[in-house]
Amino acid sequence: MSTGSSRAFALSAGLHAAVAAILVLTAYVFKTSPPQTTKIFELVAGAGDNYGATVAPALGEPGGVKLDLPKPPAPKREVETPAPPAPAPAVEPPKPEPVKKATLTPPPPKKATPAPAPKVPEKTSLSIAQQIRRKIWAADSKEKAKAEKDRVAEAKRLAKEKADAAKAARETPKVARLNPEGIRAGVAGGSTDNKIGGAGGNALTAEEGDAVDRYVSLLRQRLTAELEELTRAMDDGLRAEAEVHILADGRLSRERIVKSSGNDEFDAAVLRAIRAVRMPSRPKGVDQVQVIPFVTRAKQ
Repeated sequence: MSTGSSRAFALSAGLHAAVAAILVLTAYVFKTSPPQTTKIFELVAGAGDNYGATVAPALGEPGGVKLDLPKPPAPKREVETPAPPAPAPAVEPPKPEPVKKATLTPPPPKKATPAPAPKVPEKTSLSIAQQIRRKIWAADSKEKAKAEKDRVAEAKRLAKEKADAAKAARETPKVARLNPEGIRAGVAGGSTDNKIGGAGGNALTAEEGDAVDRYVSLLRQRLTAELEELTRAMDDGLRAEAEVHILADGRLSRERIVKSSGNDEFDAAVLRAIRAVRMPSRPKGVDQVQVIPFVTRAKQ
């Protein structure tokens, strides 16, 4: 073998060894590096597509009354002052009993005997028929008088109730309906600084992530919510991955399964969930093609 051939063989062997070392090192780096996962950021509560909001909107009406209620003052602690001792009651000396004087009581005067009353001649008694007619007439007259009295009293009562109701209506002030400041798509405890709306999350404040991260979080949140409605009767633990294209106006298209779950019904539900979701316009920095993982959660 010539000297040139030996050198060429050594150079070739060295190059092969270097390439093999690079491949082994690359495989080791990929093996030891943890897989990168996309972090899902919390979004603020309230209906809407405002994924960039950092505070949830307040529930109310635009231009409503701004309620700035002052904090109640702390209750003052009262110090109990001991009451002075009650004075001892004064002891009065016993009063001397008065001396009773003997008095002579004159005898009572004799009562005069009254003269006998003159005898009144007895009236001629009425017949039985006349007595019955008189009793019927008296009872009828008494019933009519009572009915008339009740009618007058009822008329007075109704007139008084009507007058009282009219007086109350005149004196009752008309109070305008109190509409607090906010928006109809807001939530209780939100901030009046947000005039647009929320992003369908659960937090009142959220400041993590930029516009790109928040848009992807909104996409996954809506896909997950839609998929849960379609897979309520399915077993938990099913996993699949789907690819979807996000157009500039936010429409989702060209969806396809890139990693099947092994369950055709679940894979079909994933595609139906993607078709049902609507997104706002895609901001700059968000990749048009997204690969989204899907999984069924444990049923309660």
